Amino acid sequence: MNRLLLFFLLLASPILAQLPTGYFHFPLQPGQRAYLSGSFAELRPNHFHAGIDVKTAYREGIPVQAAAVGYVSRVMVMPGGYGNVVFVAHPNGFVSVYAHLQRFSERIGTYVRERQYKAESFEVDLRPKAAELPLSQGEILGLSGNSGSSVGPHLHFEIRDNHGFLVDPQRFRFPEIVDDQPPVIEALALRPLGIGSRLNGAFARLEFFPEIQPDGSLTLSDTLIASGELGLDLLAYDRANGTMNQNGLNCVEVHVDGEEMYFHAFESLPEEFSRDLNVHTDYATARLSGQQFQRCYVADGNDRLPIYKPSPTRGRLRLSPGLHQVTVSVWDSFQNKTAVTFWVKQVGSSPSMLDSLVVSDVPTTLGWSVEENTLILIAQHPKSSISPAHFLLSNGQRPRLLPVYLRANEATYLWDLRRGLPDSVRVDGVTAYLGFRKMVVPGKAEVVSGVGWRVDIGPRALYDTLFLTAQTRDNGLMLGPEGIPFREALRVSLSPAMPDSLRPRTAAYTLYGSVERYLGGKWETNTLTFGANELGQFSTRTDSLPPRIQLMRKNKEAIAFKIGDDWSGVKTFRASVDSQWVLMNYDYKTGLIWSEKKDPSLPFGGLLELRVTDNSGNTAIFSGDFSVPFPAPKPPRKAVKAKRRGKR
Repeated sequence: MNRLLLFFLLLASPILAQLPTGYFHFPLQPGQRAYLSGSFAELRPNHFHAGIDVKTAYREGIPVQAAAVGYVSRVMVMPGGYGNVVFVAHPNGFVSVYAHLQRFSERIGTYVRERQYKAESFEVDLRPKAAELPLSQGEILGLSGNSGSSVGPHLHFEIRDNHGFLVDPQRFRFPEIVDDQPPVIEALALRPLGIGSRLNGAFARLEFFPEIQPDGSLTLSDTLIASGELGLDLLAYDRANGTMNQNGLNCVEVHVDGEEMYFHAFESLPEEFSRDLNVHTDYATARLSGQQFQRCYVADGNDRLPIYKPSPTRGRLRLSPGLHQVTVSVWDSFQNKTAVTFWVKQVGSSPSMLDSLVVSDVPTTLGWSVEENTLILIAQHPKSSISPAHFLLSNGQRPRLLPVYLRANEATYLWDLRRGLPDSVRVDGVTAYLGFRKMVVPGKAEVVSGVGWRVDIGPRALYDTLFLTAQTRDNGLMLGPEGIPFREALRVSLSPAMPDSLRPRTAAYTLYGSVERYLGGKWETNTLTFGANELGQFSTRTDSLPPRIQLMRKNKEAIAFKIGDDWSGVKTFRASVDSQWVLMNYDYKTGLIWSEKKDPSLPFGGLLELRVTDNSGNTAIFSGDFSVPFPAPKPPRKAVKAKRRGKR
């Protein structure tokens, strides 16, 4: 039996029986071969991809057709996100979605433009009634484009069921899409999941790269030595005929000695759980390297995603002593399969690894990280193979630890943070200040504060226990440990010392690499409160520079500008001609805005004014009269990237 069918029959999924075979036609050039640049549930930054991306050969303006009879139930215009997007409700309860359009059809466009002028707003979110914008199957509803947060011309196409769940469009087997290419497994990673676990003698996440054997199979070259509980991660992607794109997988399965230990499949997905990708994948590795490893076990706190087959171990490798064969199999939506097999030797207890130590005059240095509930302290160039680590806990206790193993002149110490939070640790006279403040558990609201700062953590913010660190620096705050995903944003409050006159134009920024990103915030007396979706370095910055305005085109038929802002970013813009509001379409990726008349037959005339305001309240104004020549466009001011160097 088909693996996916068996899985969903076991879960008694109601969706399988409801799929209307042949009901939908392909929305772009039906009957012609189509190629995808993105697949359903593909791993994207902070979300699962909600549909499929259909290639348009780098062109815009290809007619987009309604996949089935229905009516426009929602139409949106936004500078980011889906850009110009149409939702079509169908009589069978399904909804199809068409995003990143260049423009709407004349009928839909007229409906939208009238309401944009009525609201005097470029951005709109409209909900037409069933009788207002009916559509027949194959009727053109717009042209393909690159609007919103699209990074290149394509059509984003979704199908949602009558419960609002996102459904993989490829389950409808559009003949335009052909795929007989198997997925690609790039790498595997294993990690210890308990303080007593080891992998090849170390308490560390290790990556392994499969090798192709003469018979075409994939294996790892060496047998892995393990003790304790392990977690398996997978780096893999799908490929399809006629394209080099790396698309997402449909399902993943893990067998140990022929017995299924783990299985997940992406057939449908509640849209509101899309951010839970960050707990389905290895968030910390993705943040550091950009590589999206997905876990082949259900992480603690991953309690909502309905994609996993129940398992007693939740996919964790709990192996008995001896040699075990592990097989990881992956499928795409067309049931093309790739598998990799490797061997794990489970030993009874973690072996002591004490390599010889080369004592030198190189000073001892300390580094640390957190894995699950364990603090990993590494002392480079210790003075002795048994140099102790002296911890100072927040409760005043001073435990002393010896290294659990020594390798390449690095001594590793492990501390269970549930036993107490260290303020600092000292090895060979060298002290590292760790800054642990509080252990925060999911499901409970917490407040952590210090001099000049406060962090409010909601009951639904955390997936798993957080051992929060906090250190003040550079007129801001460093929160850690980094690489921790959040379900909901934290509320961070800073009370910097500054003149009252600067506060209205001062906002919160976060340091991402060497680039500062605007977060905003709201002032109450001398305290700025803002939301943070991840831990890191936060500071305040005063933005007193107005936005940039560059005239690109002006005549009695059309006007266009390029706008931008170096720091906080453009918040609003408003154009008027002869005191009458003019719709300006906006592409935030290029900074271009261009006019769209309410009545195309009427020429522009009178005074033109454009006001652009940034998120810090600075405003720039361009004005001129159509009856006199406009000044020649000035070269744009060179943008200054917001950077701040320093340790993170």
